[in-house]
Amino acid sequence: MTQQQLADLARVTRQTIAALEASRYNPSLLLAMRIAKAFGVPVEDVFQYEEEPKKFSFRR
Repeated sequence: MTQQQLADLARVTRQTIAALEASRYNPSLLLAMRIAKAFGVPVEDVFQYEEEPKKFSFRR
């Protein structure tokens, strides 16, 4: 799936997806859920929480 296809399914810009992949942006819960739904998996299969620094990582 391309960044643009995922962005379309999640209703965000391609730049938002790129920022998530680069760990420059933490998704809202709603966006995380939309992305997980686009992949057909639970949200914890797409994102993991890192205590230090406090941010979410986009699993690849």
